[in-house]
Amino acid sequence: MKNARLLITVVAFCFSAFGVRASMPVNPDRPYSDLTCSYAIERLKEAVAGSPLQSSKEQQRTVQYAIEQVERACLEDAGRTDDLPKPQRK
Repeated sequence: MKNARLLITVVAFCFSAFGVRASMPVNPDRPYSDLTCSYAIERLKEAVAGSPLQSSKEQQRTVQYAIEQVERACLEDAGRTDDLPKPQRK
């Protein structure tokens, strides 16, 4: 009985912790973990949607950086072999 009560408490805690985490906005300044074209496009969509964690000026910079990452990743996926400029975050 005591173990069952403990198990229920642990399960309830996990559900509440994951529920809170899922409702928090993602960090728009997190590093790009994958440099594929599809991942870069998803990050661009996130940047365009905006984040309550950023001002409008910061969002504009994030969108510009995301566009650069899409260009870079999608051109690499398409087989472009010339040297691409390194992205610079201001």
